[in-house]
Amino acid sequence: MVSVIMSVYNETEQELKKSIESILFQTYTDFELIIVNDNPNSESMRAILDTYSTNEKVVILANEKNMGLARSLNNGISAAKGEYIARMDADDISVPNRIQLELDFLKQYNLDLVCGNAVYIDENGEPLDNSKQRKGYFCTDLSKFLPYTNPIMHPTVLGKTSAFKDMGGYRNFPCAQDYDMWLRMASKGKKIGSLDTVVLYYRIRPNSIGQKNSFKQYLTHQYGLQMFKERQKNGGVDSYTEQSYKNYLVKHHAEDKSSIVYYQKVRQHCDLFIESLKNKKIMQAICYACKACCFNSYGYKILYSIFMVGILKKLTKTV
Repeated sequence: MVSVIMSVYNETEQELKKSIESILFQTYTDFELIIVNDNPNSESMRAILDTYSTNEKVVILANEKNMGLARSLNNGISAAKGEYIARMDADDISVPNRIQLELDFLKQYNLDLVCGNAVYIDENGEPLDNSKQRKGYFCTDLSKFLPYTNPIMHPTVLGKTSAFKDMGGYRNFPCAQDYDMWLRMASKGKKIGSLDTVVLYYRIRPNSIGQKNSFKQYLTHQYGLQMFKERQKNGGVDSYTEQSYKNYLVKHHAEDKSSIVYYQKVRQHCDLFIESLKNKKIMQAICYACKACCFNSYGYKILYSIFMVGILKKLTKTV
């Protein structure tokens, strides 16, 4: 059995229904869909969810108050009865055979967690420009990439319930809680893989967490990496507390407007650097790399990650 975990908050009725029904009509049928309502004061949200309350495959949980994604997912994991857990966002759409594809791949390669590829769609459900789509790949060991980047799209994952519970659930970050989870799994020797198949239509919304808080998301990535390095040095133990994470954000000026603007400029130059490389415009790529590094250390770190991922893809036999 697979327990599909979905947290809902402010999705539209159309988005939510398409997302739920993309799970209910999967070709794989031995599953439960656990929906955690993180907006318990919304009458309209309750009304939408009530239409599915009689479905024997659907379990609806309601938080006492708004708790955020990490804690909502942990509530869903605690209630899960399945041997496997699949993640699902409430505004995305799974392909009809997603669960079957991922479960088969996970079992074939004896993995603890598997992710897949996705097609980006806009708010109206229309595919975005193909040139901006995420590139998928086949890999049976993503752990070598994780210290440099997060190649795992959170709502595409399916993994052993034991793998999630061994980690104690997600840590209470406002964003990038998934990257920290994968890094902790890697620290514990969990096997993570990726199949080069579209399993999800991923909705891009202007008001999403990633769009609004890209700098905070970057800093949270860096904090997760810092904890990962601590575990490597200290026998699997790190110094994480909710307060230490908050202190890290304050130290690196997460809410400072000028720091946010600097980061956005660096990120823009790094994106242009990648685009120039793809178009084989080497001198132009060098120019953008220099501009990225002129601002502050963010540019060096981002470019270093880009180079290391490129090298690993060339060297590894599983990509």
